[in-house]
Amino acid sequence: MSWVKLKSSFATEEKAQKAAGIVVTTEGRLASEPGGPQYDVETRIEQGEDGWHVYWRKVFTGYDSGCGGGGCGSCGDSEAEPQQKAKIIPFPVKHNNEN
Repeated sequence: MSWVKLKSSFATEEKAQKAAGIVVTTEGRLASEPGGPQYDVETRIEQGEDGWHVYWRKVFTGYDSGCGGGGCGSCGDSEAEPQQKAKIIPFPVKHNNEN
């Protein structure tokens, strides 16, 4: 993906670094989906005539397979939710010829 420039410029490099950290956190969370495509967010900071500028881009890293990184059934027995056992209650069935 191509680099995106933030509209704001920053007076100091430290303020630009802080903004870059916020971009990484926010965009990383918005771009990646649980159990779906995952992205890392890269940033770079450059000094321009009107201050410091932050550039960022998303980099595809793969797909998340779900719970625990191994998909369904990847959790150990101690971590898995206990299975509930059903109790079968028999109901008497009345046939049409019985009264």
